[in-house]
Amino acid sequence: MNSGFLYYKSTDFRPDIDLSVYPINPILDLKGYFHTYYYNKNGRNFNELTKTDLRILRNLPFALLGYEFKSKDLFEYFSKFDWYIPDPNIKEEQIELNKWDKTLIDEIQKEELKRQ
Repeated sequence: MNSGFLYYKSTDFRPDIDLSVYPINPILDLKGYFHTYYYNKNGRNFNELTKTDLRILRNLPFALLGYEFKSKDLFEYFSKFDWYIPDPNIKEEQIELNKWDKTLIDEIQKEELKRQ
């Protein structure tokens, strides 16, 4: 599954009752963060998020890429989700974030600085 493929082999296969396949959307799993992650034209609203929420959301892009967190609380939080597959070979400095995630992290860091 890490490569993006699923292979299934069976005899007497009846897909209507034997197998259900659906995509996993990690952001939908994080219902409390959905609207903050996907902001609208007015920008993101961090008002309802706690400091812990901000930290989780700031680390979400790394979790999506399989970064194995050294922080016990982040590792335990993201490990609750099927889509989080930590890879000990991924180093933080090797991770290349897309523009969307860089913007998200920058905005969260600014919010965190305001709250100090």
